[in-house]
Amino acid sequence: MNGKQIQVSSLLLAGFATSSALAVDGFRVSGHVDAQYEWVKDTTNTFVLDEANVAFERKLGPGEVVLDLAIASERSTTGTSLSVGVSGTSQAYVGAAYENGFRWRAGQWQSPFGAEAVYSNLNRLSEQGLIYASLPSSHVGALVGYDFSDMLGVQLWLANRRDSSLMPYASANPDLGFLLSTKVDTVTASVGGLFGRQNGASDWMLDVGLGATLGSVSTQIETNLKKVGAGTGFGMGLFAGYDLTTTVGVAGRVEFTKDLSAAGKVVGVAVGPQYKITESLVAKTDYTLTKVLDGGGTGHAVTIAAVHSF
Repeated sequence: MNGKQIQVSSLLLAGFATSSALAVDGFRVSGHVDAQYEWVKDTTNTFVLDEANVAFERKLGPGEVVLDLAIASERSTTGTSLSVGVSGTSQAYVGAAYENGFRWRAGQWQSPFGAEAVYSNLNRLSEQGLIYASLPSSHVGALVGYDFSDMLGVQLWLANRRDSSLMPYASANPDLGFLLSTKVDTVTASVGGLFGRQNGASDWMLDVGLGATLGSVSTQIETNLKKVGAGTGFGMGLFAGYDLTTTVGVAGRVEFTKDLSAAGKVVGVAVGPQYKITESLVAKTDYTLTKVLDGGGTGHAVTIAAVHSF
């Protein structure tokens, strides 16, 4: 074996030893892949990689660092390419959580608002709904939090304009956000908000959630209020899930929004079954109906998804 082979072998062994040490010493890799077939009346009939992510997390003592790369499918009529880390749902932050309940974070992290999670593998339905579409995906800034107990916690943060990685110097008006959350047995509740200023006008958002789990039935109610410039918006949603067996479940969502989007008053209904093929692989099928009130049209969509989490 020559010198170069010895050097390479030593580097490989050192890398393996380092990886093993990281695995023992708080290093974790996780993620998911969500492959779908989508049909939307009069517009879409296609296969697509809806989303995926790979997250690297290192915890050592109270400190942590997270690099969570979202993988987006760039769709076109001539082919599909994958873009890594460009989605607003990616995360990259450093922070620490102490035994006294205090914690802090700096960087980019996913928004904590809403009844539905940012990543689809954490939701029972394949696609998120109307209220979720009006919420920010991520925040770039600094956060502090304190857990008063296992049942009550609060977060406060100062961040760049919602879903924006930069604040232009000429209009450097950050968002001030907060989230108060509690959990008592199987009942959860949260109140959160964002306050900012844009183009000389103040705007704000409030999001209130209440959820409960009773045996195999889970329910959650969300109310969202928003003011942007001179306009205001409102949304309310009911989310429910029922486990028929340990492997088969069904979920549904009913929402009404007013001026949370340019469509005005909108009603959305989604329902579908889920089948757990293995502990990490789930098949989902959703039917979604969207009705724009006041003379608008009605949309129909069907999604079939295979979601693997690791």
